Amino acid sequence: PASEMWKWSEAKRQLAKEDLRRTEAHARSLCSSAEAVKAAAIAEAGGLGFSTGAQANAQSSATAISFAKRLRAARDALAAAIVQAKQAKFPQEEVHAAETLRRKMHNLIQDLQGQIRVYCRLRPLNENERKAGDTKVVRPINGAVVE
Repeated sequence: PASEMWKWSEAKRQLAKEDLRRTEAHARSLCSSAEAVKAAAIAEAGGLGFSTGAQANAQSSATAISFAKRLRAARDALAAAIVQAKQAKFPQEEVHAAETLRRKMHNLIQDLQGQIRVYCRLRPLNENERKAGDTKVVRPINGAVVE
């Protein structure tokens, strides 16, 4: 009957909500610990004469890399809970905080693994370059990719 289907659907929504809350709380706890591990790795590398976080990340300890694996598993669990919450038609406000936390976790994982991020700035050719016959060598595809 339709009434049983409604109850099952409401029960399933409640389980999804509890799963999202539990997974989010676990992820927040891991993020706090990950921040401490990251700070310790940077401090350790700083003691070795490195001056920047990027250099410190390149020398991450095995602890930081191991912790990144735990963080990755929690991030994946949170992503699954977010998908489930969207399927259950949760309000966007309830899902937004979890999505923000998932992105934060992703960035922490990259930092703990010592991921190298490349930043560049493109400028148009100046008059002297155009007169010399230079041509464009890269083409921006979007705000994050060049070809």
